[in-house]
Amino acid sequence: MSVNPSKSIKKDHKYFKAIIGIITKEFDYFGRPKEVLSLNKVFQITKGNKPVADCIVIDKNKTTECLFEISRQGLINQVISFYGKILDYKEVKIYDGMSLLQDESYCKIGHIKNLKIHFETQGNKKAPTI
Repeated sequence: MSVNPSKSIKKDHKYFKAIIGIITKEFDYFGRPKEVLSLNKVFQITKGNKPVADCIVIDKNKTTECLFEISRQGLINQVISFYGKILDYKEVKIYDGMSLLQDESYCKIGHIKNLKIHFETQGNKKAPTI
């Protein structure tokens, strides 16, 4: 695996739309485990609705705590929208021995505000709200 961190990290808030993924463990700078939530099909809402990265992770805080609860309850695949800042961006090349398998991009988003969860309804049943 080869990592190329991007030097052009955006410092202003952007509007994003994503689908809630799963919770995984990551290690902080001190080696302590912490939970992060992955978001799938993340788009930056602009004129072209461009995809941002293959995988985006967010940390748990007061704003995002409800997203972690939704994921824990198995209600992944709910659509959310929010304003956030891109904190870290990496382009990764994944190799199998000497041959290149694929290019992926990873992103960390923080300073989330104006978080909205768009629960889908199933027939007459409405999905639970938090």
